[in-house]
Amino acid sequence: MSSALRISLILAAVVAAAVAFAVLRPDDETTAVTGPAPQATETPAGVDDAEPTPTPTPAPRPPLLTADSVRKLSVERGETVSFRVRHPSEEEIHVHGYDISRALPAGRTVTVRFPAEIEGIFEIELEYSGTQIASLQVEP
Repeated sequence: MSSALRISLILAAVVAAAVAFAVLRPDDETTAVTGPAPQATETPAGVDDAEPTPTPTPAPRPPLLTADSVRKLSVERGETVSFRVRHPSEEEIHVHGYDISRALPAGRTVTVRFPAEIEGIFEIELEYSGTQIASLQVEP
């Protein structure tokens, strides 16, 4: 195939594409929008008129309780008590007064949550070793 013939075929394809675009494109006067036309508003240059999307604040992690110290936890009645416990050996978490117990597998972290319905000061301990890990105060 000669180069002149190749150029002619390419030129014919470009012309055919341009004609197809002109014939098949939608009319500028035709609109698919129904209802009233949107109102134009002027926004000063560099100003975004869209309302900012609030960034959710991540919830703080519950405190981590270990056998190293006795933490003081304080909540108001009706709130949710929430804490995490980790211990290197198998244990059981016990919240006195509420009579809540949770298994604590060795080396794992367990999260405990419950509603603060009883006012007072309560001991949280590792049941098997009898080690107090927190003092929970539920205030009125």
